[in-house]
Amino acid sequence: MFIDRNEENNRTLQQLFDNRDLPFFNRVIGGTFAPGSVFKPLVALAALEEGSVESDYTYDDQGYIKVNDLNIKTGILLNTEKLKGL
Repeated sequence: MFIDRNEENNRTLQQLFDNRDLPFFNRVIGGTFAPGSVFKPLVALAALEEGSVESDYTYDDQGYIKVNDLNIKTGILLNTEKLKGL
């Protein structure tokens, strides 16, 4: 790994390795994401290109989607702490 005779650099590097946010974790190739999270940018881009929405359009997520009499929870209300750092 990294070897440095400077103790301050070694301490800084160790702090980065011990960081709970996992700054060295490559989320692109090793991360786990809900399938919807991957497709949202693609759907947004397609909607912009087709003119279905304007570039200043915003969506206020209420935490659920109502389908008939059923409320389906969205990511806001799900426990995402388990996914942190993945």
